Amino acid sequence: MAVLDAEIAAIVRMLTAAGRRHEETHQQIFVELQRVDPELATALVRAFGDCRVGLRWLVQKPLGGEESPCDQLHNGKREEVLDQLTRIDYGVYF
Repeated sequence: MAVLDAEIAAIVRMLTAAGRRHEETHQQIFVELQRVDPELATALVRAFGDCRVGLRWLVQKPLGGEESPCDQLHNGKREEVLDQLTRIDYGVYF
């Protein structure tokens, strides 16, 4: 049983370290987004209350296989992304 406990403890340490690296990466990405497009960064935080949640939303594909907000940004549809964020912020879905 002691060997299993030690192995589980090692896995927990690895997961904790990976989580910290993940958080640091998200923070670095958000800082860069703030530098490049402060309006978009502010809209993400306003709509979701947390930059990490906003960053996850950016990469998430909507149901129906449409473009993710990141895809839209890549394809020059920044205004559509800002519009979606405004609708999320105000609770207006149509």
